[in-house]
Amino acid sequence: MNSHRILPIIALALVTSMAPAAIDLTPRATHYEVEGLKFPCVAFKNGSREISYTPPEGWRLSGGGNRLTLSPKQPTQADASIEVLPPLAPGTILTPEALLKLACAALPRGAEKVEHLGNTENPLRIDGNGTVEVALRYQQAGLGYRTNVILMMRGSDLWRFAMSARNQDFDKVSTPFRSSLYSLQGLAEMAPATSTAKR
Repeated sequence: MNSHRILPIIALALVTSMAPAAIDLTPRATHYEVEGLKFPCVAFKNGSREISYTPPEGWRLSGGGNRLTLSPKQPTQADASIEVLPPLAPGTILTPEALLKLACAALPRGAEKVEHLGNTENPLRIDGNGTVEVALRYQQAGLGYRTNVILMMRGSDLWRFAMSARNQDFDKVSTPFRSSLYSLQGLAEMAPATSTAKR
């Protein structure tokens, strides 16, 4: 797929209507210990187990269920999300086109002049799981925004991590959010044997 091509907003029709019941992204304050020192983090329910996560310092967390929203104090026109999507339909292959649909579905209503800036395979590994990153640019209310969407398969679960901000603010806020994803723990036991993307 050509980069920098203006795209229509694509409806997502790859998943079923129900999210996985075992994972609940409602954050619960907790901590972890390193050499006797306690560090704050949050925990999510994963059936009878827990997933731990250390969000960027000072960011506000809201939501829960299958979607957690994170907002920095500044700039105000920026937010991120962690989302567990419904299972993929049987036989679905995550082609570049399918990945683009999943990424575009994370854009806000009113997004216009959407441009696909490219895909990157395995820009980071999250607790041992491979990822694919889709970079997008769009306009909303006449203002320019960037969104980077990281998609991760974890067993039968499909995770989507999205960060959006004004063009001039994007690098400043995307770096701490991206770095925070390395702190996710409790996912490695379901790491897939193959890559998320199909070339």
